[in-house]
Amino acid sequence: MFLINNKLGIIWSLVIVGVCLIPGKNLPETSFLDGLGIDKIIHAFFYLVLILLVTRGLLKPSNYSFSRNKAIVVAFLYCAFFGIGIEFMQSAFVASRTGDVFDVLANNIGAFIGVLIILKYTKRKTEKV
Repeated sequence: MFLINNKLGIIWSLVIVGVCLIPGKNLPETSFLDGLGIDKIIHAFFYLVLILLVTRGLLKPSNYSFSRNKAIVVAFLYCAFFGIGIEFMQSAFVASRTGDVFDVLANNIGAFIGVLIILKYTKRKTEKV
């Protein structure tokens, strides 16, 4: 049941792994967008979506029960450690790539924005009832 409820989060995690572990030689050359920090915006977006999907999967009705706050904490920790792991794998196993502390920071900012969205959505949802 856990895997079924969390399939979207798992699929999105695999997308992140696939994109982040592309060898450096296969990435596009630098462009004018680099100055805008587009790379960090992409990282934040990936992890914003990831925390939304993981939290959704944890809150789905099933045999396990998570309160909203517990689901958010578990999802945020997953995102944080997943992001650190990806950066480590880039440094250790991918040619022409290095881990970046600022990528981890961007990941966590995206996840935090996701937490704010979840809190706002679930607050609205409970107020209407």
